Amino acid sequence: MTKKAFFGFTKSQFPLLRPTQTTGPLLTIDTPRHLSLYCEVPGEGEATPLPQKGDGVAPGQRLQLAEAPTAYAIAPAGGTINAVTTVTGDFGRRYLQVDIETDAAADPDDQFAGAAEAATTDTITGYLQNIPGKLPLSLLKGADHPITTIIISGVDQDVMTATRQYIVQERAEAIEKGVGVLKSATGIEDVVLVVARDTLQSMAGMGVRGVSVDNVYPAGLPELMIPAALGVEIPAGTPFEEMGICIISIEAVAAIGQAFMEKRVPTRKTFSLIDKSGDVRLVEAVIGTPIGDVLAAAGIEVGDNDRIVVGGPMRGSAAWSLAAPVMADTDALMVQDRANLPVISNYPCINCGDCIGICPARIQVHMLVRFLEAGQYQEAVDEYDLFSCVECGLCSYYCVAQIPIFQYIRLAKHEIARIQQMEEANV
Repeated sequence: MTKKAFFGFTKSQFPLLRPTQTTGPLLTIDTPRHLSLYCEVPGEGEATPLPQKGDGVAPGQRLQLAEAPTAYAIAPAGGTINAVTTVTGDFGRRYLQVDIETDAAADPDDQFAGAAEAATTDTITGYLQNIPGKLPLSLLKGADHPITTIIISGVDQDVMTATRQYIVQERAEAIEKGVGVLKSATGIEDVVLVVARDTLQSMAGMGVRGVSVDNVYPAGLPELMIPAALGVEIPAGTPFEEMGICIISIEAVAAIGQAFMEKRVPTRKTFSLIDKSGDVRLVEAVIGTPIGDVLAAAGIEVGDNDRIVVGGPMRGSAAWSLAAPVMADTDALMVQDRANLPVISNYPCINCGDCIGICPARIQVHMLVRFLEAGQYQEAVDEYDLFSCVECGLCSYYCVAQIPIFQYIRLAKHEIARIQQMEEANV
């Protein structure tokens, strides 16, 4: 049983990027000729897609993709469905992929406009789960443990990204409207807004309790925000929902506000684009835009063996294709030149202790990784506090032996969850 709680964190000294430190103005990318919408499908087995190749879609139309109520997407543009396929992402996540050939002349769908007359959970659940910033299902589906506190995160979750801080800076009116809609729809009055220091004053008067945190990484990660915002202890491995807490990206809150102000579902995602030289530019593109189209619009050439990372340098995951789309929770894209890729090795740990010194949770990382390499996941939980890890990636960054510790940890948590699900299914 893991005993460590999310208290007593040390602080790293990686300053988070400010929007003013990004390169150039916001780059707005036009709707591409082809879009790919992804919708995660819960459960096991093959999902039977409901749309068919050749079906026409209208801008803003709700597309029910499978039988599950949450398996839907909102078409960012009108056009014709070219294909509907099932794809598998990281750690076995299954998605239905809908490819749309867009048509700028298509008439918009007005179904949401009628639903938006009332700010209800049904409206939010039925239309807004995949808005920019992506709403957490714990807020939408009626969790087993009722949500009593909403934490709005205005702090970026990786270094070299400024997405959430940009939303804080530029979209105050939509944020305020979104807060009001959330309170009205859910009945939850305890709403806490967490932002980086020096920006809290601009959030005054929004009907939220404001909390500021240091503008350093990894202050924006949930396990560090909750003690800062609420002053409560979160036992390691305990889902936040079990304590009645739901964390929402500030971009999702702004998108809710925009949806109810404009009576249409927002479909344009803001994210940070990190080029090969390390320069960062803020970009806005329609959800479903292929990554290749984004890079072309930004003038970034990609060669053989260059690496595309969805997310930032600490927590991102490699994209499998330039055709992979911008998704509702894509806060950053990064391009790494093949000549400058970080080295990853299977060299054994040299017990230097750097990983322990930088670990926010003070885990004995040098011991933990030995069990993970051997596939002894339960021992890693019982003896070396696997679930205390906040997945910041600092251990991998500082590892002298260049061991991919972060990836080992993510795999271990996934495997433990998978084994538990199998055991519960066989009971």
